[in-house]
Amino acid sequence: FSGLKVLDLGCGPGNCTHLFHESIYTGIDINKGYINIARERYPALDFIIGDVTRINWDSGFDVILINSLLHHLPDQDAAIVLEKAASALTSDGIVITQEPIVPAKEEWYHRLMTRLDRGDYFRTINHWKRLFTQAGLSVKSIEFYHLRILGFRGYHMFSMSLSQSSG
Repeated sequence: FSGLKVLDLGCGPGNCTHLFHESIYTGIDINKGYINIARERYPALDFIIGDVTRINWDSGFDVILINSLLHHLPDQDAAIVLEKAASALTSDGIVITQEPIVPAKEEWYHRLMTRLDRGDYFRTINHWKRLFTQAGLSVKSIEFYHLRILGFRGYHMFSMSLSQSSG
């Protein structure tokens, strides 16, 4: 990511920031405490306290990271964030999003994890894809994995690379 212009939406305390230390980085999070921690950890980088659905951010980003943020937002707010992200990309820029997906009914442990999570908007993969498409983004690649918690498979997750839809 060296030299690339990067926007990290819902950056939290900067847990992924180390990946972008050689980029032109901006992190945004609504939690002032998280931003204060991120600023202490990475004083040379730019961090903004704000609600990503309401504040304006720059454009011309090569990479926009949205890591486990959107399942905290209802569809209407997620759509706002995704549409803003799509319009803030360079022509060959990408949005990288990582989110949990709804587990099957028989997966009681995974369902328990979703109930304990602070996010209230877990979605199926088809629902996610529909949100991305409606926002003007198209899927470049997708990978599925499990987020482990205390050694157990906790969340069913996906990591998706998205680009601006053509036409």
